[in-house]
Amino acid sequence: MQRLLFNISIAKTYKILFILYVLNVYYLKSFELTYSLTLLFGIFMLPTIKISRFTFEIISLLFLILITSIVSSLYYGFDTFNFLKGILYFTKPILMILVGYAFCLKINNKDFIFKFLIYFSILLALSHIFIVIKWFYLEDISVNYLRYLGGKSNLIEFFGLIFLLSRNKLKLFFLNKNFVSIGVIILTISFVFYFSRTQFVALIIFMFCIYGYTRLNTKSILIGVSSIFSIILLFVILHSVNLDRNSTGVEGFLYKLKVAPSEIFNADINIENHAELWDKWRGFEAKKAIDQISERGTFAVIFGAGIGSLVDLDIDFAIQGIDSKLIPIIHNGYILVYFKAGLLGVFFYLVFIARLYSKTYAKSINNGYLETINNLVGGFAFYLLFTSLIISGIYNVNSLLPFILGYFLCVNHLTNLNRI
Repeated sequence: MQRLLFNISIAKTYKILFILYVLNVYYLKSFELTYSLTLLFGIFMLPTIKISRFTFEIISLLFLILITSIVSSLYYGFDTFNFLKGILYFTKPILMILVGYAFCLKINNKDFIFKFLIYFSILLALSHIFIVIKWFYLEDISVNYLRYLGGKSNLIEFFGLIFLLSRNKLKLFFLNKNFVSIGVIILTISFVFYFSRTQFVALIIFMFCIYGYTRLNTKSILIGVSSIFSIILLFVILHSVNLDRNSTGVEGFLYKLKVAPSEIFNADINIENHAELWDKWRGFEAKKAIDQISERGTFAVIFGAGIGSLVDLDIDFAIQGIDSKLIPIIHNGYILVYFKAGLLGVFFYLVFIARLYSKTYAKSINNGYLETINNLVGGFAFYLLFTSLIISGIYNVNSLLPFILGYFLCVNHLTNLNRI
């Protein structure tokens, strides 16, 4: 009895630490603080846990990217400051996955993360809706200004909405139907007013994954083809309509949607035209990175320019108020890995994503809940496959995604062992 009470007390302590960790990372948005806090928890917890073989494989692939980029730095030489900064940047998602996994083991409650993310997401959504209401009374009601006031997206609200929409599949029966209905309405309203193209597409992808539509079969292929056709039709319609770049409200959002593909892939721009440069910024910085790797030759193409390498934009770009044309990271995660670790690094990154997706096909032995958790882990693969084009994927500087991924890798493992 005394041992049971002790275990309960320990679990509560880790729940509090979990909440404090998430709140610090979410609100302070400081890379240095996040890394320090993650490292501190890692030193404290990791020596006492044993990770699953699958999780070991996942982080090993990220380690291989790190090692490849270090080898390239040793070949080309490096600036010590940028080299150490790159080490921190590429080890951060590894540490966050491991710390998230460790928290799950210590808490040992499958419902805890669902409860926390759902309740926290609703509080954040209510706060965002309040900002939206105030925005309606401002003189400047442009989409860009609203996103400046309330944020461009919200990962916590993203997962909160997914979990509420998937309540039955995830067996979240601690939530009553009235609460779910009200929560979905609140989160949907907030979700829409982020006007985030990335978040909207990612929501659809994740829902498809949880409901098993990403496992290849006749039904999923039909749904996939229909979705692709619908997207093509949408862009055909958008390109047939004259949308003003400087318009406000919904038209401004539709313009951003219209230029989304060119923003990522089209680098054929006039850099003197600031509007065109901004619309196609991701494509511009990606092209600069690719060109600079090509100029270095075969070794760089295979192994990259090194972990401390900087992309030369040829034009000054304000970073934290300081004009610089040399930047350490870019929005396109695939090209970022290619620049630092070459084609070999990109290969490891794609295998990392593919390995996550493979969970979709893991045997569930007629266990519906385990199958859903497998699909949920597979959902992270599709999320990263898509967001790596836009917001650096797993290497997004201030994202909680690796931490949440690590927690669910543990939930998946413990569910498979019938220990949670």
